[in-house]
Amino acid sequence: MKSLKVLSFTLLMGLFVGLYSCGSSKEASVGLGLAKEKSPAQIYWEANTKTRAYANGTRLNESVAANIAESDARAKMARSIEVSIRNFMGKFYQDYGKSIVNATESKSVYDVESKNEELTEQVASMVLRNISIAKYDAYLQKNGETTVHLCLEYGGGEDALADAIVNAVLNDEKIKNQLSDAEKEKINQNHAELKKRAFESLSPVK
Repeated sequence: MKSLKVLSFTLLMGLFVGLYSCGSSKEASVGLGLAKEKSPAQIYWEANTKTRAYANGTRLNESVAANIAESDARAKMARSIEVSIRNFMGKFYQDYGKSIVNATESKSVYDVESKNEELTEQVASMVLRNISIAKYDAYLQKNGETTVHLCLEYGGGEDALADAIVNAVLNDEKIKNQLSDAEKEKINQNHAELKKRAFESLSPVK
């Protein structure tokens, strides 16, 4: 499991940090002093925590504060995707891929953990490429520092995220080659159920 965490962080830092300026759809507000109540960005995140990620950062330079907040939010989103993949794959192997598990227990070259890691990378790459800043709030503190609150959002929504997980699994050649004919037929007949399970597996971004 440790490797998955390293993977998600590497994906984040290697592929997606520095996209602060790409959030053309963001709604921004600037104020003086940090209010005691929640920021608009945090409230927006709480309305849908499975496809949104919230974070904040404080520095003298607003751009630096924004980069800190965005990096943190992207890392949170990556960890959420990791958990969602793990949740779904556990259900998938149990109900549709017992031959894969049996082969693994028989010391097959197939490595379930390695496959989970690979699928996590595929889905995380797709999701994080389609993230933008939806809410942005900057507050100038009395000491001269600026606190930035922002909320990132995956534009496809929960349905699209569940689809991405299912498609990544069903289109994977190694998985398809390990499935029995009976399991493949079961999958074909129960695609809607698979998507429902993926939807239920989505992990909130914390």
